[in-house]
Amino acid sequence: MDASVQALTPDQARVVNSGSWGAGIFGVIYLIAMKAYTHALIAFIGSLVPVVNIGVWIYYILKGKQLAWQFRPWKSYDDFLACQRIWDTWAKWIFGTSLAFGVLATLILIAGER
Repeated sequence: MDASVQALTPDQARVVNSGSWGAGIFGVIYLIAMKAYTHALIAFIGSLVPVVNIGVWIYYILKGKQLAWQFRPWKSYDDFLACQRIWDTWAKWIFGTSLAFGVLATLILIAGER
């Protein structure tokens, strides 16, 4: 565990070590915004390789916030938390909207075949 994570309270460390919707939905864009440039390159290359892309995607979902905490300079934990909440909120909205449109399109296609 990084020394900066050890200085956090247990609740703060739990948040830093939790999964990231932002990293899961936005991937390379998220990693660039978090100044994890090498990881962004790895994620981009990994996304181009079938089967490997799933492992890369899962890894960055699980480690996104840890990488953000490690690579991007933060004014405080509250600054980190506010930023991560924005990324997670947008990612959840995009995921939910995409899922709703996918279900709607499927229903329309099924109804059109009748």
